[in-house]
Amino acid sequence: MIRSMFKTPSHSVFNYTPQFYDEQEEQVKKELKKKMFLDGLTEEEAKKTYHAERMRLSFRAAQERVMERTSNDNRRGKGTDKTGFRVLIIFLVLAGIAWFILS
Repeated sequence: MIRSMFKTPSHSVFNYTPQFYDEQEEQVKKELKKKMFLDGLTEEEAKKTYHAERMRLSFRAAQERVMERTSNDNRRGKGTDKTGFRVLIIFLVLAGIAWFILS
């Protein structure tokens, strides 16, 4: 009885498997279901349309990533030029002060 009173509980283990949710893929699937219903597409035609739509979205996403990367590189380049100029000015001011003190 005394032994069970001071026993620490063991950790709990859960059978959780994380799931991935892709909002664009859900949109594409919803649009395909709508097209199948309205246009009367067969399942095979719907699969071809689905793969074409996925390819189009992946190209668009890749293009957006490239455009974002180039715009960030342009901003980064301008920032480093200003930083280098500031460092040069600070160095010249400190050198002037040191020359004034030492002379």
